[in-house]
Amino acid sequence: MPYFDMPPGHRVLREFVIRRDKRGRWIVSETHGLPGGVFLRRKEALRFALYEADGDATRVHVEPAFDIRTHIPRPACSGAPRKE
Repeated sequence: MPYFDMPPGHRVLREFVIRRDKRGRWIVSETHGLPGGVFLRRKEALRFALYEADGDATRVHVEPAFDIRTHIPRPACSGAPRKE
């Protein structure tokens, strides 16, 4: 049964996950499949998630920021010295 079709007493508490994507945008995802949002600033993403979670910070989880430096492809190295 979809969330909005449930009677008010049977609705589950909504939880949100905030993460950063490879392009630096902040993505807010609801854990039960409801739409979230895409934001340019972490503050805006956090404000949205807290509002949607009725101000309950225990239902908003922020994942560690995406670090582009750890995902740079490196050239394959055979270990043999180069010949010039």
